[in-house]
Amino acid sequence: MKTDTLQQAEPGSLQRPDKLQWLEMSQIAAMFLIVLHHSIPNYTESAPWFMAIADEVHYAALAVFFWASGYLVVYTDAIHKYGYGSFLKKNFIRLMVPYFCINLLMLIPKYAMGLVAGKAVPLNVFAVLYSFIDPRGSGILPHLWFLPTLMMLAVIAPLIIQAKKNWMTMLGLIVVALILRILPASLWTKFLCIDDLRSYFFFYALGIALSGFDLRRFAQNKNLEVILLMIGYVVSLLLFKQVGMVRFGSSILGFLFIFGLAFLLESQRKILLLSVFGGMTFTIYLLSLPAQNFIEVIADRLSWQWYFASGAMYVTGFAVPMAIYTAVLWIDQKVRLTPVKKMIGIR
Repeated sequence: MKTDTLQQAEPGSLQRPDKLQWLEMSQIAAMFLIVLHHSIPNYTESAPWFMAIADEVHYAALAVFFWASGYLVVYTDAIHKYGYGSFLKKNFIRLMVPYFCINLLMLIPKYAMGLVAGKAVPLNVFAVLYSFIDPRGSGILPHLWFLPTLMMLAVIAPLIIQAKKNWMTMLGLIVVALILRILPASLWTKFLCIDDLRSYFFFYALGIALSGFDLRRFAQNKNLEVILLMIGYVVSLLLFKQVGMVRFGSSILGFLFIFGLAFLLESQRKILLLSVFGGMTFTIYLLSLPAQNFIEVIADRLSWQWYFASGAMYVTGFAVPMAIYTAVLWIDQKVRLTPVKKMIGIR
């Protein structure tokens, strides 16, 4: 069974035992939702219901990835095993090498697609350099903001782990993270991913806080998914009533739903998803949007209806990264492709 999906959140970790299959399944489910969000075509107006669903589930899926990253930092004991310096080095190679390489590789194709779509992308040196420190605002591939944000969280991970030694301190940290999460986004800047850092710090810290619990025991409860959905529904109702907290409420609801589904699948040993997608989620996340952007340009030129465009973008978001992943591993058996594998998130 492949376990690289779990290793994406903690680059220096050892292989995971089967008891964490539910966590890998939650990442696979989250990946499906993120690709769905990226399947909204920008050249035309999609159905309001589709845009609402695809937008909101996106935040829940991201919450799952950040939670899992925090959980695995402690579960694997990577900082203690490898040392803080080595831990950061492994994270940098795992996260920032793909960030810089894929952005640079996509510079010319992005420019070409921009010309075809009538939205030229600047190619001067300053614009390219600035895109790396402001991925959300002017990034070549804006969806890669996830990588520097995780890197910054890795830098402060020891402080969160230290806080975990005292439950009162950890509780206070979680409360502070919650306050930061629900404050209006208008108070923060997207420069250097500051807004993303404060948004998902709560889930990362929560993952670290819960890393000492054996969450697998919940998989024995066949009604867990129902319980989680009920809790999520109540929490979301409470949060929906307060200004600035609607998105957080929907994230909580979706977050619990994804984990409830993962527990259910793991408890019933439905591992088809693991056999197909296990180890690929990181690569799919990295490479899906460029492929989807290409299909979107074609759909725009051919004036496809939004549902045809979205369907094609969704399928392409999986097919192209999976084909590249499979091809690289096949070629690597004959000719070593270690640098290429690091660039696209393959171990």
